[in-house]
Amino acid sequence: MSQAAGPARPVGMNPQQSPLQRALAAVLALTMGGNGLAMLAAGRWWYGVVPGVTETGPFNPHFVKDIGAAYLVVGAAFAWFAARPSPTARGAVMSAAVWKWKSV
Repeated sequence: MSQAAGPARPVGMNPQQSPLQRALAAVLALTMGGNGLAMLAAGRWWYGVVPGVTETGPFNPHFVKDIGAAYLVVGAAFAWFAARPSPTARGAVMSAAVWKWKSV
C-alpha cells in the first residue's frame, strides 16, 4: 500500500534555518529596528548624529518618521525570521531586503 504524499514544499523553503542565518537575522533586526526607533523617537537627534545625512538637505520630520517606520517594519520582519523561521517569515525578509536594496 502506498502512502499519501504530504504537501509539496518548494526547494529552499526549509523552516529549520541554520543557526548562522537566524543569528544574522537577529543582528539585522536589532540594528534596523533600533535605527527605526531612534528615527521615530528622536528624529532631530538622529538627523544630526548620522554621518552624511545633513548633506542631503534640511531636516524634514515627516520624511524622517516615514523612513523610521519603514526601518521598524524591516526590523520586525528580521525578528520574525530569527524567532520563528517559516516560508512566510522568509517572504517578509525578502521583501524587507528588496526595500533596503532599492533605498540605497
